[in-house]
Amino acid sequence: MPIPTPSRRQAPRTMTLVAALIFLSLVPLHASAAFNCADVQFNDRKFDISSIFTNDLEFVKTVDTPPSTTLVAYRVNPCRKLTPSKDVAAADTCSADTWACLVKTVKRDTTTLVAEVIGLVKGDTPLPKLTFNPGSQADDGSLLTLTYTGKRPDDRAFETVLRLECAKQGGSLELQEDSEVKAVFKVRSAAACPVAPGSGSGGNNNGGGKPADGNKPEEKSGGGFGSFLTIVFTCFVVYMLVGTLYRKFVLKVTGPDAIPHYDFWVELPGMIVELFHAIKNKVTGGQRGYIQV
Repeated sequence: MPIPTPSRRQAPRTMTLVAALIFLSLVPLHASAAFNCADVQFNDRKFDISSIFTNDLEFVKTVDTPPSTTLVAYRVNPCRKLTPSKDVAAADTCSADTWACLVKTVKRDTTTLVAEVIGLVKGDTPLPKLTFNPGSQADDGSLLTLTYTGKRPDDRAFETVLRLECAKQGGSLELQEDSEVKAVFKVRSAAACPVAPGSGSGGNNNGGGKPADGNKPEEKSGGGFGSFLTIVFTCFVVYMLVGTLYRKFVLKVTGPDAIPHYDFWVELPGMIVELFHAIKNKVTGGQRGYIQV
């Protein structure tokens, strides 16, 4: 006999169950998308880089621009949002949701003017692309690279690259590359060494962030699929809520019919079951026809 169609009284319960299942399946994905400096996982390696960024790292370079001098100041911290600058006007510093900031200040005689403020990495939980280059001896000299992709105020793409080199003796933040489309920083620290080094080999490191002998570095993107599903689910929830409110208060539709495409959602469970059995019959060579209950 054919599968019975759910009644209208069963529909709200069915919709609630489907929405709850989708939400519960996405929660772990969203939670795993957050970048945790104390537990950075890359294949079979684990890193704890939190001690490197207990404070925001800063680098300032001076550029002669006669008749003035330009100070280019970078601040970066991948573990938490930047600490607000004290005694600095809001317009002269990056916003509170910034993880990497660029401030250009022009000085001439006794006059100081903030010329440009750019939030290089912004957002609630920005996710870097991870790259690892093993060192030539054990893990000494290995590079864990964090790459963030963002946009400048003029909508041009901009990359912020942070290279963490495993070294017994630490060092301050270095600026290795500075252009209109990319800023590359490097920090040497024992905290950049793998906590549980793996046995896999990805080629020797020549110290410049690229592996020797033509081997490519290992790469890993964090949390992209989970973030995508979270966005899809959020859009679905907004669509259902807005659509229901619109049909109820604008179109004056009452009862379950206020749900957008109500008939489709009522029939969806049955269609999924039918699709499952159709695929099963196709694979196993079973007879096509009604689903017996």
